[in-house]
Amino acid sequence: MEFTTYYGMDYNPFTKEISSNNLFESNDYLQMKNRINFLIENRGIGLFMGDPGMGKTSSLRSVIYGLDKSRYKIIYICMTTITPLDFYKTLNDALGLEDNSRKAVLFKQIQEEIAKLYKDHINLNSLEQFLTTLISRWINI
Repeated sequence: MEFTTYYGMDYNPFTKEISSNNLFESNDYLQMKNRINFLIENRGIGLFMGDPGMGKTSSLRSVIYGLDKSRYKIIYICMTTITPLDFYKTLNDALGLEDNSRKAVLFKQIQEEIAKLYKDHINLNSLEQFLTTLISRWINI
């Protein structure tokens, strides 16, 4: 017998595909969402650490789901190993910029594009997302 039937559930609430509307809003989850929203509103950079399965990615997905896609550019970078050059190349590609193999050139292109997006009133939160994803994937406390 499946556990969903046994416990009288309509769906499996323990999948990564669960809708943000169906997440359990614990105190930790709500605090995390508030902190992410604070970073977005203040164009900040944050670092979220915790054991696997604590809700870092779910909280982030929940906040991103509610963002106006015409005002925000979301870039998701998920890699198990990454070097600064790999990060620059991936971010450069995600921003649709010209390919280059030199780190200094990539950095300058990314910097200029982020400044342009800022001036165009588009909030780019890829760095916050990258750091949160990086912590959730690679650091176990």
